[in-house]
Amino acid sequence: PHVTWWGGLILGAIGGALVLPAYRFTVDTLKIDDVCGVFAVHGVAGAVGTALIPIFGVGGFMGVNQLIMQVVGVLVIALWTIVASGATFAVADAVFGLRVSEEEEMEGLDQGEHGVTTYPEFIGDTGPESALGRGVADGGNIKTDGGVTDDPAADDGGVSDE
Repeated sequence: PHVTWWGGLILGAIGGALVLPAYRFTVDTLKIDDVCGVFAVHGVAGAVGTALIPIFGVGGFMGVNQLIMQVVGVLVIALWTIVASGATFAVADAVFGLRVSEEEEMEGLDQGEHGVTTYPEFIGDTGPESALGRGVADGGNIKTDGGVTDDPAADDGGVSDE
């Protein structure tokens, strides 16, 4: 089934209006860490948009049967996604674990995994400081040459050519 252009606008508006409350519910009530709002956007807004397609069909309302089929389809996909994701994460957790240490979590994965502070405005009083008193994402060592330096005395962690 296809929707009209104005139906697409309405579905988009409904989906967009649902994103923030769905995100807040997921994070605040369910206590699920959904940093990018993936569930709110793709799960909730996508499910509602898919379920309501028959209401905004090109030929008009497509009927109650089509609406029921869309809702059942969304529920089947949701069930499959929950079961498959749960199984996949259970196996991944058993094989190599899904959590980092509490210390690394507090430090931040950008620092722990990559050795940089990606969002320095959130580091507070710790970490490298710039002249403005704010953290510098790369520790103040800007390298435009791939990290290679001609100055062996430079204390930037780069590789000396000499």
